[in-house]
Amino acid sequence: MKRTIIAIAFLYAYSAMPQSFTQVTAGDIVNDGGWNYACCWADFNNDGFDDLFVCNNDADNGKLNFLYFNNSDGTFEKDTSGGPVTTDGGSSYGCCAADYDNDGDNDLFVSNYNENNFLYRNTGNGEFEKITAGVVVNNSGKSTGCEWIDYDKDGWLDLFVCNRNEPNFLYHNEGDGAFTKVFTGLLTSENKNTGGCARADFDGNGFPDVYLANSGPDYNSLFFNNGDGTFTQLTGDPAVSDLESFDFASCGDIDNDGDMDIYTAPGMLPASSYDLYLYTNNGDGSFVRVSGLPHSGINSGGGSSMMDYDNDGDLDIFHSAYDGKNIVLENDGEGNFSQVITGVLANDGNYNKEPSWTDYDMDGDIDLFIAVNNYFSGNNKLFSNNGNQNNWLYIDLAGSVSNRNGIGSLIVVQTEISGNTVVQTREVTGLNSLRTHFGLGEAETVDEITVFWPSGTEQTLTSVGANQIIMISESTVAAGEGVRLPDNFLGQNFPNPFSASTDIPYHIFQGKKTGVYIEIFDAFGRLVRHLPCDGTKPVVTWDAKKNNGSAVEPGVYYYRLVFNGMPVKTKSCILL
Repeated sequence: MKRTIIAIAFLYAYSAMPQSFTQVTAGDIVNDGGWNYACCWADFNNDGFDDLFVCNNDADNGKLNFLYFNNSDGTFEKDTSGGPVTTDGGSSYGCCAADYDNDGDNDLFVSNYNENNFLYRNTGNGEFEKITAGVVVNNSGKSTGCEWIDYDKDGWLDLFVCNRNEPNFLYHNEGDGAFTKVFTGLLTSENKNTGGCARADFDGNGFPDVYLANSGPDYNSLFFNNGDGTFTQLTGDPAVSDLESFDFASCGDIDNDGDMDIYTAPGMLPASSYDLYLYTNNGDGSFVRVSGLPHSGINSGGGSSMMDYDNDGDLDIFHSAYDGKNIVLENDGEGNFSQVITGVLANDGNYNKEPSWTDYDMDGDIDLFIAVNNYFSGNNKLFSNNGNQNNWLYIDLAGSVSNRNGIGSLIVVQTEISGNTVVQTREVTGLNSLRTHFGLGEAETVDEITVFWPSGTEQTLTSVGANQIIMISESTVAAGEGVRLPDNFLGQNFPNPFSASTDIPYHIFQGKKTGVYIEIFDAFGRLVRHLPCDGTKPVVTWDAKKNNGSAVEPGVYYYRLVFNGMPVKTKSCILL
């Protein structure tokens, strides 16, 4: 069924002052060097903070892949435990993270060039086992980009892998840990020099489509998902009619009209006349190219992303420079873009490959990591967003009928910004982070949030406060019915009030030993602590004086019991 979303045009003040960033220079995360092509943010140890994986394409010279765990205090700890994620090395060009087995923790796939790809299953708390059997890891190709995609919407994430100068790979998730390779259809038979891909529901039929960035030079490709396991290729449209050496693509609702638009540009092969390509969606999967985007100082690109880096309620564009300086295009909310030419983001460049955004320090604004493919022993880059006065909202999804991460879900947020109704639409893809970010401008309340799940379930929340993380669990309960659970699933903490530490009693679920945890939030809805419940005793202890290395301030706190990603009960406590 086609979803219809009415977006209201809006105007509001546009500030000429660009968002400022500070480049982080301390820590392994920006001093390890390497020939890095790609990276991905994901919360691998379920502590509420995104961790970082970076892949390296020069294993022959001792450059292995990197995993950095977020310490939740603005710093990272490099994983040196000897697990397979960081002892493996290959000609790694791409990576993507998601919970492919729906067990409550995020797994990892790494695409390699001219050798077998890697698949790692998270066994809990950020520890991984390498999968060695099956077609996904024994099907060598010239692999580059990759995406998790539930193309048949059966609740299990499938895997798409781009290849250079050979057909791409599509693997169907059988739901038991195994995958089957799909051999038939246009998506897996086209043979081009594909460097990257973007997945989204471009035609609004509820099924994820695939856009391919092809080098060569060659034309890009867009395959529409018919909903029956087959795909139809788009032809004769501007989005697939420009001849260039494309190497990457990103997508998002750049004009806040409810459909997914596409951004791409030439990649590492220098272009004689470098140009940018933004295609806005007409709402039916046909596109119009926006010409004349401002740009300067670049000869070849490394990657791109759409994100609301200034929290003003519209998506901006970041374009990393492989040769030259980065391009930062700030959206004024009316479909106009200004190139930012001041600040560290705009004046950085050279050998930059994939950019990826998340709020790694959870201060309400999104930060940037860039994987740097520097043959001259340069380092990767991390830029911390200095923030502004605009408000924000983060939404985590927990699927039950749909896949656990809610990948493929459409989240629609409606707010009043400067007296005008603004409707933002985000599709959960995991391209930047599995946590979905919304900038809210000066709005202190979100009027309405609607989630369109891949399963067909629709859920709506109203009057949601700004500046918090919320989790929406997929529910098939009809509106107004509600759900009642026994009170003893989560008990009252003791002592309460408390001055140092407190015990929180909980009920273990039918012998469940993993996927059960307690989250603690402050009065502003910010996640303070993640406490795993292993079932060895019926309580967990929260030591507020040793909260991830530092004490928390006195006040009212809220704690909730989470089971397989679904919040069950919430209670409050008081720290003196």
